[in-house]
Amino acid sequence: MPALEAVGSQQAVCTSLLGPLASAAPAALGSLSSTSRRPGPGQAARQLVSGAACSSAAKLHLPADQLPVEAPLEAVAADLLDPLDEALGQPEEGLAESGDSSSPLPPLPGPGSEFLYSDRLGSLPLGESLQRSTDFHGQQWQFETGKMARLADGSCTLRAGNTTVLATAVCSTNFVGRREPLNLVFSVDYRERAFAVGRIPTGYNKREGAAKEHEILAGRSVDRALRPLFPKGFAYDTQVTTSVLGADGSLDLDVAAINAASAALLCSDIPWAGPVAAVRVTVDAAGGLHINLPLDQQQQQQQQQQQQQQHQRKQGGGGEGPRLRLLVAATQERVVMLEAEGAEVPEKEFARALRYGAAEARKLLQPQLELAAKAGRAKRSVQLAGADPAAFSKVAELATERIEGILRNSDLDKTSRARALQQAKADVLQHLRENGSFRYDAARTPGSGCVSPQDMEHAFTALVLRALRRLALEEGLRPDGRGLIDCRQLHCEIDTVPVVHGSALFTRGETQSLCTATVGGRGDEQRTESLLEGEGSKRLAVHYAFPAFSINEVSVNSQRRETGHSRLAEKALLPVLPPESDFPFPLRLNADTLASNGSSSLAAVCGGSLALWDAGVPLTSLVAGVSVGLMAEQCWDGLAKEPEQQQQQQQEGEQQGEQQQQQQQQQQQGEELQSGQQAAPLFGRYELLTDLMGLEDQLGDMDFKIAGSSAGITACQLDVKVAGGVPEGVLVEALERARLARSSILQHMEAAVQGGRPSSAPLFGVVSVPPHMLGRLIGPSGSNIKDICEHTGARVDIAQDESGAVRIYAPSAQQFERARQRVLQSVGGDIQEGEKYTVKVTRLTDFGAFVDFPTGARTLLHISEVAPTKIRSIDDVVSVGDSVEVLCLGRDARGNIRISRKALLAEQ
Repeated sequence: MPALEAVGSQQAVCTSLLGPLASAAPAALGSLSSTSRRPGPGQAARQLVSGAACSSAAKLHLPADQLPVEAPLEAVAADLLDPLDEALGQPEEGLAESGDSSSPLPPLPGPGSEFLYSDRLGSLPLGESLQRSTDFHGQQWQFETGKMARLADGSCTLRAGNTTVLATAVCSTNFVGRREPLNLVFSVDYRERAFAVGRIPTGYNKREGAAKEHEILAGRSVDRALRPLFPKGFAYDTQVTTSVLGADGSLDLDVAAINAASAALLCSDIPWAGPVAAVRVTVDAAGGLHINLPLDQQQQQQQQQQQQQQHQRKQGGGGEGPRLRLLVAATQERVVMLEAEGAEVPEKEFARALRYGAAEARKLLQPQLELAAKAGRAKRSVQLAGADPAAFSKVAELATERIEGILRNSDLDKTSRARALQQAKADVLQHLRENGSFRYDAARTPGSGCVSPQDMEHAFTALVLRALRRLALEEGLRPDGRGLIDCRQLHCEIDTVPVVHGSALFTRGETQSLCTATVGGRGDEQRTESLLEGEGSKRLAVHYAFPAFSINEVSVNSQRRETGHSRLAEKALLPVLPPESDFPFPLRLNADTLASNGSSSLAAVCGGSLALWDAGVPLTSLVAGVSVGLMAEQCWDGLAKEPEQQQQQQQEGEQQGEQQQQQQQQQQQGEELQSGQQAAPLFGRYELLTDLMGLEDQLGDMDFKIAGSSAGITACQLDVKVAGGVPEGVLVEALERARLARSSILQHMEAAVQGGRPSSAPLFGVVSVPPHMLGRLIGPSGSNIKDICEHTGARVDIAQDESGAVRIYAPSAQQFERARQRVLQSVGGDIQEGEKYTVKVTRLTDFGAFVDFPTGARTLLHISEVAPTKIRSIDDVVSVGDSVEVLCLGRDARGNIRISRKALLAEQ
């Protein structure tokens, strides 16, 4: 087929030369290989150019007087295309092998064709937009589309008060069906710019660089709120970008970003089952519920909570209740994302805040729906990746029994199970090759029953997913032999690594985390910077690491994941740290994942709690974490779907949903949830799984990470994979399941620390000195306190309230004692009344001589206490540098040391 190859090369050359001009008329390019007479590249490209202008104008719905002039466009292209035929060495005619040589190219699409948008956004005059507004908790929220970022598939500008966030959504048109099954290539880029608060970035480079930690975390929150609503098998690269254009602190920026991104996707032609709305619920110390508190009020509540904790510590308990900050994202019926940090919040309080937040968030769905309806943009038709139905049936016939046998074998560990499944897949593939049923993707005919590599990957994954669900739902079995509510075997130990301040090794099943804690001094805090809060610091910095060897691989790119898991551990452990006024030392916690088979982030929480205890940090309680998973009856069928099949399946699903809803209304008529809301639609059969392992996390429907102490929840994070989200009732049930598992884990952790701490363990204590002696303890420019730290290896911190409290943290009891003695010696704490001391004269004054004790303490030898008789001048008796023997007379009302040479001479 030399002629066809020549045509293909001509098409490639035309495309590379024309770039965007050629892409404006894809029908013309496609005709090069389908018409009986194939023109030369120069003629073909000219036809592309001649239609590009009218096609582009038609897409924008421009009036006739605004159409671009075609002659200059063709003239520019002619300079490029005239020598094209000579360069290829082929004439413009005679390329066809057979057929009518006079057959022309098909015409380019004109106005009204299928390539044109049917929505209203393209016809909006410049500067105008579509808007929908609503009043939400005393603040005006305005969703706007059509004015900014018009070339993106979807865009929305959200303005709440004086906070403005722009969100855009773009989806590729290239179908990539050979990707890993269930692998959605979806990314979110959240960025803050200093101009949003009227500030220029600090430092030499005035341009914002890589995303900061809090930007990565906000982007992950947006991602997890939107991801569950994409259809399974969606194989098109998609990206959402959220940019903060203005901020005044009246609204959390991650909340605004989620709502804006949802509206952008909803107003686009990207198939997405939204909308989603998000709010942040704050529970104050008195138990009051608040929605989207401004930043200054959040900071005020945080200060009140710290004061309450100090009051509770002094009074031995009591107080008005816990405090919680909960970010919840919900659809009309279900919850798709949760993030929370709290001060040991009971499950009942958490459930109340969850229900309240979901109900309030749903009030923001209607303006998004109205805006999308006004935009009128229809969703594009897409193909969903999966296996051919005939190929799926053949693979299922060969592999189902073997897959279930592997999942039933509880003697297999993670590596052995993965290898067994891989071998089963290879054996099925070999059997298909031997029977002649294997075809490569390009050669396989749909419906023929032949299996391609793509069919095998999708079908095999769907079969494993089905078998995993069937065993859990029908038999209550899990791959490692546990029951649905059982945790894996635990092993906890502390003081694992010598020299370091604190260390712990936490092992749960095949997941293992080595945690080390380090206590620093002033200046060692982790510096932070954010758009609204500016520069600051945090007292606890957790650095979670997930090396490739932990999953027996060569390389893993997990920077964003490591950042997210580090923040989860920080939120879980911060509530049990002592108040900063009692323990002012910054902390760093390294959590290195040595092996991972699920829930490595919560292993870091458990091991980190033990490491901090081993480091001598006076924690109020230990913290443990466990993940709760979900296996729902509804799951991905693994089949490829054409647009027509999707529409039919969607209609059938809507009919089934209406029938289920009617049945539920009949069965539960008059019944209400504890929150007073009407019951949600039926979710179908499901089972909750306690303490997820890796395979269950990968193929399951939910990963609900919950951490806390015996008193309540300190942090949680919800990742949803089931289409449409999870009902609130299922999440409330998972909270109770996690509480029972957490209690069991805490018992193992407490047993690990019951043996007491060795003498070499770090020690923390407080020494009281007279407030007026603090300057002497500090020394000129802090020289004395620095000398104590350098020579003893301890961290010494002086209270800022001038109470005289000196806090000492030392890596061992011996170092602590040396530092304590140096502190007391510096202020004369070791000077005893009635004892004789030899002091050295350092300075003479008219009223006496200043002397230093051998231990470093300094005091005044008054002129009246120098000699038994009255003397005219102090230098008649002593000089600078003299050693004088004196008697300690005690201390005066201010705590100064009183000494006398006269009293000692009288005794002699």
